[in-house]
Amino acid sequence: MRRIKVLHIEPTDVCQAACPLCARETDSTFNKSSKNHLRIEHIQRHFSDRIISKLDKMFMCGNYGDPAAGYYTMDIYNYFRKVNPEIVLGMNTNGAIQSTFFWHALGKLCNKPEDYCVFSIDGLEDTNHVYRENVNWKKLMSNAEAYIAAGGSAHWDMLVYKHNQHQVDACEQLAKASDALATVKLTWKTDTPNSVCKTTCSSNKNKTSFTNQWQREVQLC
Repeated sequence: MRRIKVLHIEPTDVCQAACPLCARETDSTFNKSSKNHLRIEHIQRHFSDRIISKLDKMFMCGNYGDPAAGYYTMDIYNYFRKVNPEIVLGMNTNGAIQSTFFWHALGKLCNKPEDYCVFSIDGLEDTNHVYRENVNWKKLMSNAEAYIAAGGSAHWDMLVYKHNQHQVDACEQLAKASDALATVKLTWKTDTPNSVCKTTCSSNKNKTSFTNQWQREVQLC
């Protein structure tokens, strides 16, 4: 049996957002009222401490939920770091869930060189909510700043549509000015000048790369 190196966990199916293309909105069989939350005991049934101790990375992302909405998200992160002190921890989130206390704690925990949190921010205050419905801009910014202030490494992942493509440079400038977000990733979607949807480029260790004319990752700090 091949050794498992990377584990992706979806800790909950809860999310406050209503992004139109998310499975929460497009899957007619999904019941939003179910509100399931993964516990450490659920993980232990499938993965022993021995397996976890040999992992290179564990990250949380959601098909139906936002990891930050999980009741036991921090417990799970702490458990993995305790069993495997060298493991890389990551998260993808819309960022506008939980309090700054939660994000400060996450930033303190995710303080290893390759730990990260990807904040999915699709524009500025006047456009982010167009796709990221129900995502409060001020709460998102406060949470991201709390995470960074505690020592966490953050990445800004921006889906670029016609309604926000004029703000790409402004988003980069905002990140530079605030020192809140380390990286801006741009993914052009199908309703932009490029008819082919590009996948998000992966970060190298220096957090700089250039992949094609419609997608770039920019060093900000």
